[in-house]
Amino acid sequence: LLPIVDWPIWQVREVRTQEAAQFSVAHVLSVVAHRIRVGSDWQSYETIMDPRIVEFRNKINFGPHPEWGKMLIEDPRSNPASVEVVAK
Repeated sequence: LLPIVDWPIWQVREVRTQEAAQFSVAHVLSVVAHRIRVGSDWQSYETIMDPRIVEFRNKINFGPHPEWGKMLIEDPRSNPASVEVVAK
């Protein structure tokens, strides 16, 4: 059993379609960081291809929580997550 974040569908970096935008963690985090309101704008062609969104999307790294396996064994309902922001 792998953490869901490791599934290939979530790892998409080349976002060129609405379908890819729906499942790309990096794309979702990028549009959130740019304060684009939740909705159809997230998946518009203009947003997907916006150079600011693309550049930011390529800077995002993510992976499973380091304690994921241990926490899952202790409580199968657990869903550990953490966010670290590194900025200038």
